Amino acid sequence: MNIEDYRKKIDEIDAEILSKLEERFEVAIKIGECKKESGAPILDSEREWQKLEALEAIANPEFAEYDLDVFEAIIAASRAIQENE
Repeated sequence: MNIEDYRKKIDEIDAEILSKLEERFEVAIKIGECKKESGAPILDSEREWQKLEALEAIANPEFAEYDLDVFEAIIAASRAIQENE
């Protein structure tokens, strides 16, 4: 494979990631609605910590630090979506 082939593969992967990310955000909206209906706070630090620990446990050690950086941003974005819906 050459660089253009690799870039095409990255483009395909990015499209898949974007689709799944938007699906995740839709679910986060539903969770936010449940929280608001029950009077629960949007921020659930314990759940966020548990989620990050679980992801770290299954991540490839070579990439775990970077994976967690990405998921911290995803979780923060999900929380922001919940707050703004």
